[in-house]
Formats: sequence, structure tokens, C-alpha cells
Amino acid sequence: MDVDALCDAVVKIGELMLDPAARVVSLDLNPVLLDSAGKGCVVVDAVAFQG
Repeated sequence: MDVDALCDAVVKIGELMLDPAARVVSLDLNPVLLDSAGKGCVVVDAVAFQG
């Protein structure tokens, strides 16, 4: 599993959630799929709510 890619994605999502200009109040990512090490991860479906 590409845990490094998942960690990178989680950090970037956290940065997005903290960015006041993005106005994201809720984010639903389902499912998040991990590929083999070095091959990345992908979010199949995402819904963002802005406030």
C-alpha cells in the first residue's frame, strides 16, 4: 500500500480545511483507494460543503 501517498493526501486535505478562502466546512471522501507502494492513491467520490 502507498502509505506515503495517503499521508500526503491527508496533509493537503488538512491544509484545504484550514484555508479560510476555501470556506470548506465539511468534506466527504469515499472511498479512498491505495495502490501499491509508489503508485499513489485515489479518491473515487468526494463531496465538499462550503459555508
